[in-house]
Amino acid sequence: VQYGSSTPKDSSTSKRRTAWKWTSAVDPVNASVDAQEGVTDAIRHGTNVLQALLMNTLRRLLAVMPQIESTIQLWCDSRPETSLARGEGELGNSAQVNRRPEAHPSVGRSAKLYDAGTSPELGALWAQLVKEVRTEYYATITLTAEALSRQLSTSAATSVQHSLRRSGLEASESSMVRKSERALNHTSPTLHILASALDNRVFVALSRGLWDLTARQILQYAEDLTEGSGGTKGAWRGRQNAAVVLACVENFFKHEISSCMGNDLQPKDLDPPQH
Repeated sequence: VQYGSSTPKDSSTSKRRTAWKWTSAVDPVNASVDAQEGVTDAIRHGTNVLQALLMNTLRRLLAVMPQIESTIQLWCDSRPETSLARGEGELGNSAQVNRRPEAHPSVGRSAKLYDAGTSPELGALWAQLVKEVRTEYYATITLTAEALSRQLSTSAATSVQHSLRRSGLEASESSMVRKSERALNHTSPTLHILASALDNRVFVALSRGLWDLTARQILQYAEDLTEGSGGTKGAWRGRQNAAVVLACVENFFKHEISSCMGNDLQPKDLDPPQH
């Protein structure tokens, strides 16, 4: 992703790729105050361009790893002329078996880099590498989502939990809907900035992480309420309002993910988070 652009400011490409203009191309850590115009506080204090580059790069690595693995298999195969047939799951006729893959015209018996005894070891090392990249990717997504969630929660303008704890025990359902929608509308610019700078699948993963963390906060509020003497008065009303706010959060993230992804939306993107 390019975070700067030499195209005119009114072009759609410029608008899409300069959303991180609060960072500097040569010194992303020490951006000037003037470069931070238009960026939400959650992004300014919760993440940075280096994290965005890391998430995009790890996602790209995961996307191309099957292709790299196929190439390594051709290099290490003791009978490279049958690699294509085995990749398809069946040998087929002799003409297909002996045909070399056009994508790898230079691969042959003399081009084999490893002998048959080394191939299993290389396969184990490759599997370990894939596991490490996948683990690092999900860990980075999780840490970034948690940092953004903390920033959103600390501001009354973007925290639905703040509205619940302040008015959840007395407010009517319609009032809680208005308060929640107001807070979520202030969260929307943050998601749109992220969508303009991140890979589509990274954006979906990060948005779903924020969705999950927000829902956890609401459920934690409901669990903290107790009934009976010595407990919290209005606990029943508080739980009802928590359910209303949870529904607002679900509708909000479904709408934002759908609008940002457009035709790239996948059905699983709108499934409720597992937690």
